[in-house]
Amino acid sequence: MASILVVDDSASVRVAMAHALARAGHQVDQADGVLSATATLAAKPVDVILTDLRMPGDGGDQLVRWARRHCPGSRIVVMSGDADALDRACVAADACLIKPFAPRDLTALVDRLLLPVAKA
Repeated sequence: MASILVVDDSASVRVAMAHALARAGHQVDQADGVLSATATLAAKPVDVILTDLRMPGDGGDQLVRWARRHCPGSRIVVMSGDADALDRACVAADACLIKPFAPRDLTALVDRLLLPVAKA
């Protein structure tokens, strides 16, 4: 079971993602923005951070930069409906998802990110 933080300012989107991930067996926390996300991440480590790119105030790109410094063991997924912005943000993330996406696509991506890295 992996620990996952879902960060999205839309409560309905956040809850739907959390529900899909919990059904897949993961422990899921939720945050409605960067401030609540950083508070959660400061309190406990997570395996995967899923963040929307466009949110009021500080956006997902600021969260990605913060998490890279403070949560080096966490995998980061950036999500957005804006394909151009997502392309630019993907450089700093481990993976990207364009909205809208199916719950099975979300859980499959998280499962892939959690696979152990094969040693050569």
